[in-house]
Amino acid sequence: MSYPHAVSAEVVVAIVAGVALVLSQLPTALATRTARTDIDRDIELYKTLPEGVDASENLLKDISNRIQARIDSRSSTRYWFGICLAIILMISAVAFAYWFVVTADWWRILYFIGAIVLGIVAVSGLVMYAPKRRRGPDGQRIYDGQPDGK
Repeated sequence: MSYPHAVSAEVVVAIVAGVALVLSQLPTALATRTARTDIDRDIELYKTLPEGVDASENLLKDISNRIQARIDSRSSTRYWFGICLAIILMISAVAFAYWFVVTADWWRILYFIGAIVLGIVAVSGLVMYAPKRRRGPDGQRIYDGQPDGK
């Protein structure tokens, strides 16, 4: 029986993927705010310590290291084209798996093979492009000792 207002599986998967992408950014935004607040508190603590104390020098080094880490993390990016392509491939894999389930013909094995291949490529794309890393203009990772953008 067909319902006139039924939502297709592809639309549901796209909505779930979009919500997951938005929710995955929430901890990062909250952690950034917390890190900034912690640095501000440590700077205030540093100002209250007397000069020449080992603790104040260690605290200043720690503050400096955390600020440098924040600066370095800003130069790292995700490759959004690769991420979007991986999401599209994952949606296609889910569609192929759906067609495998609802098709009764012998050639439905092709849907199964397609779903497996697309799923593997999508997951490998997410693993490769989702982490924040230093990247060149083409989106490829820049390794230590490698010139920028080469």
